[in-house]
Amino acid sequence: MRTILNIHGYGGSAHNSAYTALRSLDCHVISPQLDYAAESPVQTLETLRNIVKEGEVDALAGTSFGGFFAALLCTEFRLPAMLVNPCLLPFDVLPRIGYPQPIQPLMALFGRLAAWNSSLVHCIIGGADEVIGDHAFTKRLLNHAALQIVPDGKHSGATLPLPSFFQTALTETAELHPMQVQIASRRESEAIIAAGTFPRNTAVISFYDPAARQIDKAYTRMDYSRVCDHVFYCELDDLDLDVLERRGVSYKAYFPEADDLAKFILTAHARGMDILCQCEYGQSRSAGCAAAILEYFYHTGISVFADYKRYPNQVVYHKVLDALERNENGGT
Repeated sequence: MRTILNIHGYGGSAHNSAYTALRSLDCHVISPQLDYAAESPVQTLETLRNIVKEGEVDALAGTSFGGFFAALLCTEFRLPAMLVNPCLLPFDVLPRIGYPQPIQPLMALFGRLAAWNSSLVHCIIGGADEVIGDHAFTKRLLNHAALQIVPDGKHSGATLPLPSFFQTALTETAELHPMQVQIASRRESEAIIAAGTFPRNTAVISFYDPAARQIDKAYTRMDYSRVCDHVFYCELDDLDLDVLERRGVSYKAYFPEADDLAKFILTAHARGMDILCQCEYGQSRSAGCAAAILEYFYHTGISVFADYKRYPNQVVYHKVLDALERNENGGT
């Protein structure tokens, strides 16, 4: 689950339209209630900087005046920013709507935007914004970055298609930052959990032995409940193609959960999550699954097969890869 710092506008609410839209996409949203009238912009920026440093933020969302602060944080921390009708010239706009603070600090902060990277920015603006106007400066500053103009949209985020805007922005951001795919044995996963170093923003695919194969009656699947909410458990025997044939199991019948697993993987990728593939020894089932994920998204699955420590299960590899390709095309 991605963590988004949502920054509302002047006179706005922490639970604004952007907050609601991001929550609908299953994001973890940090959304402080800010008192712009009582605090100087320098104080506000420091408050937000501390949240970024302490909250392990993955991306920023800023509406109106909040878009100005999101742009500043984007410049400083190189975080992706999603701007909604951003007020990037606050020293010009805010005095007209009753802003009581001196504008000189805003002008000083504005100078920092000269260093921002527009490739990190997605922006949506209303073509009928009654507060900021035509957003001419925003269009020039973005310099052909991802910009969506809603002809009838007004200044309120409620007049804009924010869920689809955020979904597109988050997906494209994930493509800029490749998903990390790790392989682990049961023992390695248990050690990571015990040490309190389980990787954040990570989904888990956990393979475990079927009941019929469990010699140890105390054997149970791995428990990730304390560290992860996104876990896909696969009760799967570690069989290669020649063994399937000897046991009378068809390729089609083996691993029937592959389609559901593919949907889990695609969802994790769309949310910008990394993936940990784990099986008993971290060598066969988990390696085959990881290789399929890497091959599908980045065409680098061969790196797992080339690792002398791994013996990727080729049936798992092909089943997962086929399911990913099939579900990308609507499951046909």
